[in-house]
Amino acid sequence: MQIFPIKTEKIEPSDNLVELVLKSAKLQNGDIIGIVSKVVSLTEGRLIQLQNFPQEKKTALKRFGAYAPNPALDALVRTEADTTFPGDMFLTIKNNIFTPAAGIDTSNVPENHAILWPKDSYRSAEKIRSALKSHVTSHTSRVNLGVLIFDSFLLPLRRGVTGIALGYSGFHGIENYKGKKDLFQKPLKVTSKNIADNLAATATLVCGEGDESIPFVILRNAPVKFTNTKIRRSEIQMPPDECFYKSLY
Repeated sequence: MQIFPIKTEKIEPSDNLVELVLKSAKLQNGDIIGIVSKVVSLTEGRLIQLQNFPQEKKTALKRFGAYAPNPALDALVRTEADTTFPGDMFLTIKNNIFTPAAGIDTSNVPENHAILWPKDSYRSAEKIRSALKSHVTSHTSRVNLGVLIFDSFLLPLRRGVTGIALGYSGFHGIENYKGKKDLFQKPLKVTSKNIADNLAATATLVCGEGDESIPFVILRNAPVKFTNTKIRRSEIQMPPDECFYKSLY
């Protein structure tokens, strides 16, 4: 697999994301274009001015124990989260993802602003893919193109961020190993490979977390199975009562 980080100028809320991708990246048949979720959110109007958000009267939580309490951010998290957990670290579930602060971030946005996850990352990925497909040349009748919307992500008991797929289109995000055999010919009963999150981690590795200005990553010759079928989020998402870590929820 080849990985091509794409550097751009600072993206503004008024920018057309599809036009930016076409201007910045030379896509080929069989590519997956990884897009940082923040720029999707930015161009979808998901940037929030915190001073305009209604504040709660109760004491605000500490954010990751490192940032000063912010009542407006606290209220925004509580509004956006599907489930909140007690404590001072903003632990939540948002879109069936166990994540701090409902995915809300205050880095790489203007002061006193916060940015939310895209409203529906799967719908956004499908829409972007549909717009890009007509610009990809193929020597066959079939155009294989994937779109991956990803964000940085924290793993329990691990330092530093990795990546997670918030939504994707054009390829299957899970490879099922159930029924296959291991090296000792024992049948695998529950194992599956998370393709989408592994690609998100790869993209996160090269796009950076600071002022690198790399919002797009081309993943070429990725080991995926392309599809024109609309992706169902249930392919990769697991109900809490089936999760190995369900005792945490």
